Amino acid sequence: MALFKDELNKTAVAIGKNMKLLDELAPKIINSDDIYANKEIFYTIAYTCRVGILDRIEKNGYGPTYSIFIPTGLFRTKKATIANAISMTIGRLRAMSAKNPEVAQIIEDILEKDEAYYEIESIIPISIREDI
Repeated sequence: MALFKDELNKTAVAIGKNMKLLDELAPKIINSDDIYANKEIFYTIAYTCRVGILDRIEKNGYGPTYSIFIPTGLFRTKKATIANAISMTIGRLRAMSAKNPEVAQIIEDILEKDEAYYEIESIIPISIREDI
């Protein structure tokens, strides 16, 4: 049971971190050129969503209605379902990148663990991958 809670906590932290990254990125994105100029950030967020959120959800079998408390500040949390958390992270990532089909496709490849996922993974140091 402790391992389950630890994994759930790691999932919640990954969701919170990705929400913050998306909040910081959003003001910089106005058009397709802005998306392309920030593509590395988009790809990194997609990778951390895949590893930190989707892989854990799949591994632990969290259902879409499972409740989770997402850290949003030092002493603040936000209660959400897994489905809502995915919408707030991966859904938002997809929506933000939609104006640039090339970047959006690579994001999808990362999220689906296709070739782009492994290219990104090979660039990220093991020490950082272990912290996701």
